[in-house]
Amino acid sequence: FFSSRRRHTRFLPVSWARRCVQETVSTQSTWGILVIGFSMQPFILQISLQFFSCENLNTTENPKFYLTANYELECGTANHKFWSYVIALPMIIVWGCALPAYLGWTIWSRNCLLYTSP
Repeated sequence: FFSSRRRHTRFLPVSWARRCVQETVSTQSTWGILVIGFSMQPFILQISLQFFSCENLNTTENPKFYLTANYELECGTANHKFWSYVIALPMIIVWGCALPAYLGWTIWSRNCLLYTSP
């Protein structure tokens, strides 16, 4: 059913060695961009999450919610919904989910470079 040669070649580090090629300048610049982006991530997420932080400044019978970051903007208006769902939500998805996932995948896929000496 399976040849012994075919079964054992799968475990040889040939595909692993192909992943451990020398890094080029473009790969190093990609790492630089990821480090800069990852260091800016907390600030960008904090700003993006402020679009969803509203506080009631009226009575409980007749509530009026205003944005905590700027009390001049009323929550639930068309302008607030646009900025929240079209601008802030995609930023949260990209900076909070996609960037860490991409960085984790990049580190995992090139883990052999972490253990080699220069």
